[in-house]
Parts: sequence; structure tokens; C-alpha cells
Amino acid sequence: MPRPFCSHRSMAICAVVAGLAVAVSLFAQQSETAEQYVNRLIREATGAQPVQESRSAKQRAIDNTFRTQFRSLIQLNRDFVAAINKVDKEKLKRLMTAESLADPTLGADTVKELDAYAALEQENGAKSDRIIADVRHTLEIADWPGAERAELLKSFDIFMTESQGGRHRYLETQKAWVEVVDDLYRYAAQHKDAFKIENGKVTVSDESVLAEVNQRLSTANAKREDMLKAQQAYQVLQAQRLKTFGVDPKSVGMP
Repeated sequence: MPRPFCSHRSMAICAVVAGLAVAVSLFAQQSETAEQYVNRLIREATGAQPVQESRSAKQRAIDNTFRTQFRSLIQLNRDFVAAINKVDKEKLKRLMTAESLADPTLGADTVKELDAYAALEQENGAKSDRIIADVRHTLEIADWPGAERAELLKSFDIFMTESQGGRHRYLETQKAWVEVVDDLYRYAAQHKDAFKIENGKVTVSDESVLAEVNQRLSTANAKREDMLKAQQAYQVLQAQRLKTFGVDPKSVGMP
């Protein structure tokens, strides 16, 4: 079987960076383009360059707020990558193999690793949702004329709808896939006596169990394909948006 995930990159960070980028770009000082403004704040947030203080108290407050939120984004991504790197990739390679289905102990160990991986992705998504909510709140209370603030919020919401929708679809399809895989392994463990391993080959002595396992395998594979399609669509969208704003993935803690 192919590996369950096509990358170990944080999916959430792209949505937040892209969404925050479109917001801060509207606050860019006249001497900078939107792309220059976003990249400067990121470099300042990471310590790659000294903080450039604006002469305007209002602009300084806006810059400081967004810079702080960038730091939160970057730390979120670094924490996620560090946690993902602790997942045992060798165990994930055993997922959906005949050996892991035939051996309840091996199967339980494999599924445990899958569940841990998926939990990290879901947790990361929830944390990014909170940061996005914080960003929107920043825009809501910004010291800016009412009409301009309303237009900014409208632009932010429109921009984030597609991005958030894509990320949520990925996480939803991932959850659906993990649930059917967990169910498949529970069924196999409940009928462990029907599985036999002889000379390195796995056989199923009960025809009804074999038919049920094959049906559940088919469902799991279909759910996996749904997940990978949603993941790929989201990655393409976010890569395009990061490129549009000239944001280097490594600058925000992405591998």
C-alpha cells in the first residue's frame, strides 16, 4: 500500500499566512508594496532583520500586532513540524498490509501511530482556526475609518472562505478515512482466528470474513483517495497564494 499521507507539511499554516498576508497588505505603508510589507514583517518576526519602527503611532500599533501574530503562526508551524517528526514513519508504512491485519498486536500498534498522526493534524487545524479568529478580531478593532475597516473585513472574509474551505475539506476527509481504517482493524482483530500466516503468506479461512475484509478495504481505499485529492487541491491553492505574496515557506517554519 502507498503511504497514507503525501507530505508531512503543516496544512494549516498556509491558510493563516495567506489570510494574514492579504490583511496586512492593505495596511502597507506607501513606501512599500504589499509584498514588501508582508515579507518585512515576517523577517522582523523571525529576527532575520531589525524591526523597522514607523513614525506613526497608529502604524506602529498595527505593525506590532501583525508582527506578534506572525510570531504565533511561525511557532505554531515549528511545533507542528517537531511533533510530526516524532511520529514513527516505519509503522505507518505497515498500514493496510496483510501482515498488520492478520496480527492484532501489530495492527493495534500501527493504528495507534496513524491515530496519533491524524490527531496532530486535527489539533493543528483547530489552533490555526483560533489564530484566524484572532486576526479577524484585530481587524475588527483596528483604529481605522469605519468604511475602510468594513471593506477590509469583507476582503478578508472573501479571501479566507476558499482557503478555509479547502483546509477543512482536507481535515474532514482525513477524519473519515481514519475512522474507516480504525473500523477495518477492529473487525480484523475480532476475527483474528480466521487469519493464518504460513510461510510468509496470509490466508483467510472464513469466506464471509474474507468478503467483509475486502469490502472494508475497498471503502478505506476510496476514502483515502478522497483525502489525497482534497489534500492536493489545498496544497496547490496555498502554494499559489504564498507565491503571490512572495512568502518563502521556510521563513514561516515550513520544511
